[in-house]
Amino acid sequence: MDNNMRLQLFANELNDIKDAKLQAFAVKLLTNAPDYFFTVPASSSGKYHPYFAREEGGLVKHTRCVVFYAECNAESFNFDSHIKDLAIIAALAHDIKKQGNNNTGSHTVWEHPELAYNFILETQKNNPDLITVEDATIIANAILCHMGKWQHDAQFTRGKKVFPLPTTLFDYAIQSADYMASRVELTGFAFRPTDGVIVRGYETLNEEKTTVETSPVQTESVPSDVGDTIFPFGKHAGKTIREVAAHHPDYIDWMINKANFNNTDMLDKVKLYIEQKKN
Repeated sequence: MDNNMRLQLFANELNDIKDAKLQAFAVKLLTNAPDYFFTVPASSSGKYHPYFAREEGGLVKHTRCVVFYAECNAESFNFDSHIKDLAIIAALAHDIKKQGNNNTGSHTVWEHPELAYNFILETQKNNPDLITVEDATIIANAILCHMGKWQHDAQFTRGKKVFPLPTTLFDYAIQSADYMASRVELTGFAFRPTDGVIVRGYETLNEEKTTVETSPVQTESVPSDVGDTIFPFGKHAGKTIREVAAHHPDYIDWMINKANFNNTDMLDKVKLYIEQKKN
């Protein structure tokens, strides 16, 4: 499954993330997730989760449910916009390594919270301009304990590795969202349609390989120094036009010369900056 299709599955959830850099971090996680994450059922045994999560693609549906309940918890707990964004990312990534690190999983791996924990911190290390260590740790810690008592209490662990219980309100927001979304008694869920939904802010994830359609980024008027405008998409997401022009001029040339570049708003700002430099 190419990156376009991966993002389309979670287009609504990605658009719920308000901060452009955090959204870019979530995109990095999804585009580097194991292939099976987008196709396997949520329950490898077929015994757990609602009926719609036990079919092909069920793990995606389960994850979308968890995001919904995490957002409900964030609203109920009065999280601010930034912490709500972190909750969405934690919900998106909580089962991202459910069947292990390999692209072809076969069953749920007991250590999947730890694998996802490491994945979050590794991705932050590779993209420090998108998310701070502190915020990535908040997400990773919540994922590490998202199984709650089922991976902590002796009656469930039975000699297996013991994982921590939730300790913060943020941890509980994610753990309870996962618990509610995994109930067999959940007989239906009104998923938001994804057909035609555009992932806000993304022209491309990798300009050499993958293009994602987008509407113009909704921005305020051009800043007095347009060079301070931050790229909300691509491999330079989170960097300013000035930084990219100084250190990656080939990327700027590619944007200007690419036929039918979809993000005309950002392209106009880049062209304006280049003109300002000439003058």
